[in-house]
Amino acid sequence: YKLHNVITLFHKASSPASLRVYTLLKQASAIASEYATEDQANNYSHQTLAHREEFELNITEDPPTAGQLRGILEYIGTQR
Repeated sequence: YKLHNVITLFHKASSPASLRVYTLLKQASAIASEYATEDQANNYSHQTLAHREEFELNITEDPPTAGQLRGILEYIGTQR
C-alpha cells in the first residue's frame, strides 16, 4: 500500500477558471495513474518523460471549512 498526496479542488462548476483547473487536474491524475500502472508492469520507457507522482484527486463544490482554510493559509505561508 502506497500513500498518495491528496489534492483537493474547491470547485465551482459555473466558473470557467475552475473548469480549466478541474480539467487540468483530471488529466494530470490520469497520466500519473498511467505511469504507475506502467511501472507496476516493469515498463520503464516512461522514465524519459516528465514524471509526476500519483495523487488522489478530491473534488468538492463545498466551500473549505475553517480548518481547511487555516491549513491552506499555513501551507502558502511556509512556501514564501
